[in-house]
Amino acid sequence: RSTLFPYTTLFRSQRALLERKQVSGLYESPYESPSQKLQLHPYRLCLVKNAWYVIGKATQFDNVRSLRIARFKNLRTLQSKADVPEDFDLQEYFGNAWAVFRGSPSYEMKLLFSPRAAPIVTETVWHHTQQVKKHKDGSVTLSYTVDGLEEILNWLLGWSGFVKVLEPTELRERFVERLKSALKENEES
Repeated sequence: RSTLFPYTTLFRSQRALLERKQVSGLYESPYESPSQKLQLHPYRLCLVKNAWYVIGKATQFDNVRSLRIARFKNLRTLQSKADVPEDFDLQEYFGNAWAVFRGSPSYEMKLLFSPRAAPIVTETVWHHTQQVKKHKDGSVTLSYTVDGLEEILNWLLGWSGFVKVLEPTELRERFVERLKSALKENEES
């Protein structure tokens, strides 16, 4: 497997969107096995957290999906017209997803960042629901409304040692579980 980004796949996706054509290709996901041959009605193409995704409806699925461009093999444009709903709203589709995959249910998050991390974490608006509360000791509480936990959990792991999950309890428990797992994986034997 090539480590280079498949620009041909991205360009074919762009062209199919512009021409309102369907695309077909083998999709290899690390989360689903085996690989699937998909015929897709592409709705939108978007760059999220440094990865390109095509948003659309495959003839094999009942719902709209976010598919990472780099996971397609042999993508080709078909002559068949793509059926793209005129009222498709990308913002509504993503809802309050942390990044690209909208989980369920929706959670109210409160994350306390240490005084050391506060200036760095507040340089960026990480999510459209972000609210910031600064504290006298230099720490900061960031609050969000997020659909699902997995994506924000992965982001939080990068702030390990500088963040305390105040709410929800389920996120705090999963955060601690992943940290314990990482420690165990990296212990000397």
